[in-house]
Amino acid sequence: MEAVTAAILAALEEGRAGAVATITRARGSTYRREGARMWIPAAGEPVGSLSGGCLEGDVLAVAAEVIATGRPRRVGYDMTADDDALWGLGLGCNGAVDVLIEPLQSGHGQVLRWREQGHRLAVVVPLPPLEPRDPAGAEPAAGAAGDPDASGAVAGCGTAWPGEGDGVPREAGDGAAPGALPPGTAGDGATGAGATGARGTGRPAGGGAGRSVPRRQLVVWADGSSEGSLGSPELDAHCAAAARQWLAAGRTGTLAVPGGGEFFIEVVLPPPVLLVCGAGHDAVPVVETAAPLGYDVVVADSRPSFARPDRFPRARRVVRTHPEDLRRHVTLDDRTFVVIMTHNFLQDAGFLEAVLDSPVRYIGLLGPRHRAERLLEELRRRGIEPAEEQLARIHAPVGLDTGGETPEEIACSLLAEVQAVRYGRKGGFLRDRPGPIHPRAEEERARG
Repeated sequence: MEAVTAAILAALEEGRAGAVATITRARGSTYRREGARMWIPAAGEPVGSLSGGCLEGDVLAVAAEVIATGRPRRVGYDMTADDDALWGLGLGCNGAVDVLIEPLQSGHGQVLRWREQGHRLAVVVPLPPLEPRDPAGAEPAAGAAGDPDASGAVAGCGTAWPGEGDGVPREAGDGAAPGALPPGTAGDGATGAGATGARGTGRPAGGGAGRSVPRRQLVVWADGSSEGSLGSPELDAHCAAAARQWLAAGRTGTLAVPGGGEFFIEVVLPPPVLLVCGAGHDAVPVVETAAPLGYDVVVADSRPSFARPDRFPRARRVVRTHPEDLRRHVTLDDRTFVVIMTHNFLQDAGFLEAVLDSPVRYIGLLGPRHRAERLLEELRRRGIEPAEEQLARIHAPVGLDTGGETPEEIACSLLAEVQAVRYGRKGGFLRDRPGPIHPRAEEERARG
């Protein structure tokens, strides 16, 4: 995602044309899920992928037409054949995806910058009619756009797409001003990670790539307020209510509104943070491995000779701090995962004390089990009695049982466990998992 984000922002900065392809709905076993994005420049190589190579060729062909006409399209690929026909063509994902392909607009950069600045929001856009495509032949499949799809929902969109008829995107003409600030928010511009590492908590005054919203969309913020419009107060109210629920659940996907068409709700959350407390030699492979997984890595250590940015080029920040001052420099929230690995008992105890009563999702303690027990005893000696909920977030010994011994192997084991916690999994063998790898629609509905 970081490479796609960088490519899109660079294209906007340089004024280059292209298309953005986004998965808006996925059913069954698919290579990528809702929200996966691909950048397709008018000239040059695409960045990112939507499948294991099954669909990219046809997506590129559709994107060329989108770039030429300036009009977005939504195409659907169904690869759920029960026989080996699709496998023989390299299309055996046994799932189905819908892909929204749009001409690059300033609004894309606006949303990506909001994410980088640490804001939490949901963006709702109306979807054009679904065009079923044949994944084997890249030709339109049986059934016209607007016919019921496999889920029974009508694929056609009941609201006019901005610029429909002339291929020119237009700004939303009603609703709150796109750059408006929420009630009670100071108008001091966008906020983000600064010297203290704090995430943005309010709504920004603009996205940097342009303050206007060039496509019809509704933006719903974490404080419950919204701006923009989908074309009618009724649609705005219905979609805003759904977007608030989906934002709370972290869910991205397609919403069908009876009589109103279909809408893509994209939940935008700040990147997860991996806080590595300890800048020893074995922290280097942890940082090097975590950064490509999409984590904003922050390294904290009190030793000047260790806490140096040149030792951790893939880290977002390197902070020189003592444990008691950690929270002055780093924000600890529910998208933060912590690994404590200073190899100094009192330093580890101090960092554990600093993060224990925060909402971080994961606290990993490097070292054997008895050392973790000693650390907890040290906290009790200081008058801190960990609650059951806090103890449940502590993982010691750290990592999955993969048998690794070298720093690189330990980093792999450690981050595999962090990933499992991040996605709510147990971290076992997939062959032993009952049911499908990816959640089915009924599971996703149950999750909210």
